[in-house]
Amino acid sequence: MKRLVNAIGMTQARSLLEGRMVDFDAIVLWTILELRWPRAAAAITADPTLIDAEGQGPETLQAAWRDPLFQKIAGELDEVQVRG
Repeated sequence: MKRLVNAIGMTQARSLLEGRMVDFDAIVLWTILELRWPRAAAAITADPTLIDAEGQGPETLQAAWRDPLFQKIAGELDEVQVRG
């Protein structure tokens, strides 16, 4: 839990320092996704349109989409939020 809270704080601080206004809920969801599925997050970071692809894309992303928890979290995010 402490790791998650620290990661959320760092992500929020980075976005503020960069002058970006990002929804706090999106920061929380993205941080959970990054910590739990780092390879899938890297693929989505490289191509934010993959967040809406639902099972398409690289194998690491396809494997993540088979996890119901990933589906729930990714379903709450969209391309605009990922780019933010």
